[in-house]
Amino acid sequence: NFFFSRQLNGVRISLHRNLFTSLLLNALCDIWFKVYILNSKSGVASPIRENDALCKVVLLLTKYFRLSNYLWMFCEGLYLHRVISSSFAQNERLVVFYSIGWGLPLAFVLLYALFRALFSDTDCWAFPTSYSEWILYVPCLFSLLVNTIFLVNIIRVLMSKLRASHSQESSQYRKDIEAINVMTMEFDPIVSPQLGTSSLREPVQHK
Repeated sequence: NFFFSRQLNGVRISLHRNLFTSLLLNALCDIWFKVYILNSKSGVASPIRENDALCKVVLLLTKYFRLSNYLWMFCEGLYLHRVISSSFAQNERLVVFYSIGWGLPLAFVLLYALFRALFSDTDCWAFPTSYSEWILYVPCLFSLLVNTIFLVNIIRVLMSKLRASHSQESSQYRKDIEAINVMTMEFDPIVSPQLGTSSLREPVQHK
């Protein structure tokens, strides 16, 4: 089993586990939010009109796990970049990645909740406002930008290593490239719909 097997240990596998966990939890919360909030019957007693606390909690959980998707992808990129660029990356401490993947999203979501409570405490926070949404958009865009930089640099480093005269080292880096290709093909159909630009959009308000 991917999540519980003792043979699947190490930083890389732990990063994969946490990324898939955040994807799963985000999907569950997103379904919960859409079923409980957006698809609820319109009327005086609807959760959005009542602006109730549970509605806000469900929304914040959805936003938290969505942001954690981006930051766990950033952790994946950061670790791979350090593995390729440095021989000391295998000794990375997981607490750093846990702080980024689970801790930072909590800080941003709490800040978002504070802004919504103070300046736009309406409609169960289900519909975006002009400024507060950027509290969550900025770290997502930062993650995408930095991961793109990581990818370019990883390709540059691998290409330079492949040109090296040491055949054994070149063979190892060829294996690294194959591993990156396989991981990309596995992650693309799962991660792209969730982490693409479409996930930055909020549901259209129903009137």
